[in-house]
Amino acid sequence: PAMADEAGAVVALQSLPSTFSGPFARYLFERCGCQASPIVQETVLSAGHCYVGIHGCPLTVSMNDQRPVIAPATRKEGLVQVDRLLSTAASVFKQHLAVGLLSGANTGEQAGLRVVHENGGRIILRKRVSGMVAGPLDQVFEAGLADAEVNPIDLIKTVLIGFSLDH
Repeated sequence: PAMADEAGAVVALQSLPSTFSGPFARYLFERCGCQASPIVQETVLSAGHCYVGIHGCPLTVSMNDQRPVIAPATRKEGLVQVDRLLSTAASVFKQHLAVGLLSGANTGEQAGLRVVHENGGRIILRKRVSGMVAGPLDQVFEAGLADAEVNPIDLIKTVLIGFSLDH
């Protein structure tokens, strides 16, 4: 809900079977008080809302009638799915995009993270020593793509401080 004050939304990409996207959205709502819904069709991104995508379902972000939308994409050869999502989101939101990577995050081939970085977006890592699977985060850090590394409890504050500085 804190993102609503910044006119921001959250997209959570989770490695779960598709049947869990609805229950996971309900879980987020119950735990965080944030409206959450699975991404099953083209959906306008609304401030203060959380959208749940399932890893393995390719997603893209684009503009439709001056409004940002997220939608399942057709499977194409080329970019890894997470790279496609990050690349399209970076092209729409540019420096107003923050990517938070948690333990075990699928970072694709880092092509999407590079596009986020090149467009002025921020990449925030969970403190690598605090997670169970740090390998993918180590790779992002070693590639010089991380803008910050924070304790999980400080993730939202770090995102919000970055957006407040944009004003």
